[in-house]
Amino acid sequence: MSDFNRIKQLYLTFSHEMREHFDEKKPILRESIEAIRLRYWYEGLKQRTSLHTAYELERHFEKESFQRNSNGTIRHYRSKWSRYEQSIHTPKSKTLKRVELLAPGSTREIDHPLWRILKLTDPGEIDAEMILRTLSFDVQEIIFVCSFSGLSSYSNRKPITQRVLDQLERRASLDCLTCLICLLLEASSQKRAVLSTKIALTVHNVILMMGIELYARKVALPLLDILIERILPLGVMPHLKMWMISSDYIHASAHLNLMVYQTKRGNKRVLSWPQRAKLMYRLIHGYMGLDVQYAMAPQFELNDKVGDIPEELINKFNKASSLRNWAWDSIVEGRSEPMPPAELFV
Repeated sequence: MSDFNRIKQLYLTFSHEMREHFDEKKPILRESIEAIRLRYWYEGLKQRTSLHTAYELERHFEKESFQRNSNGTIRHYRSKWSRYEQSIHTPKSKTLKRVELLAPGSTREIDHPLWRILKLTDPGEIDAEMILRTLSFDVQEIIFVCSFSGLSSYSNRKPITQRVLDQLERRASLDCLTCLICLLLEASSQKRAVLSTKIALTVHNVILMMGIELYARKVALPLLDILIERILPLGVMPHLKMWMISSDYIHASAHLNLMVYQTKRGNKRVLSWPQRAKLMYRLIHGYMGLDVQYAMAPQFELNDKVGDIPEELINKFNKASSLRNWAWDSIVEGRSEPMPPAELFV
């Protein structure tokens, strides 16, 4: 559950960290998938337990690791959770099972199929069928259709239509993101350019929704860097190239999540993630005004390595840029303008 003030505080913290990073000119460090998945698990446990330190988490999940004196005071403890906090040591299965008893579903987070997909170096290596069948039931229900043969049942893949992509987007979760990445890798390896572009747009929308929550888990920047470098370009048209960076996605995500609480359905309420995701879907797709739709559209730059770009495509690019600038001006200034000025459509 989340409210306006929580999202606002996350965004303020992010903005402060970005200013410090810029002022101190800190180097950008690449993080491994192993480090990202461990931190996602560790920070998730902090959120669920409302505990703040490695010491508190170790006492909560592994009391037996604390050796005590005869008077009951703590004499020694292993301090292994501090290594989890630093993402330098992965918990063994015994620890994961113990944690799972108190935090059901936590093992799934550290062993999620997403981490396995992101370790692939060649899109052609992916076994889409196998990955998709490991996802949550609600996602499989979207992707597969069940049929019967006598007393037996079996399931086959549905065609990937816009309706299927919309259903995944409305559910925006780690499993939905994994599904979309899997479908994009598959479509790209099959040279299905039009489908790849549609899936990539849906991936873009989902990470816009999830960005601020990924930041709350302290994995947003390194994870988004990977998606921007290796996944999203698979669905970019040849005359364009990625312009947005990971911090752009978190910035947009914070605004999108905050706008949820300014709608009639979200005003002054504490909302669950599924409730927020459905409202963000409506915002992104213009159901509550075209200003948000244009602001949240992916931002590209022209690819100067493809030779001459047709004038029609250049005009379309310039028009999209103008509409996006108008939309962000409206949002930043606090104006609600459902329709852009007529001259922007000329």
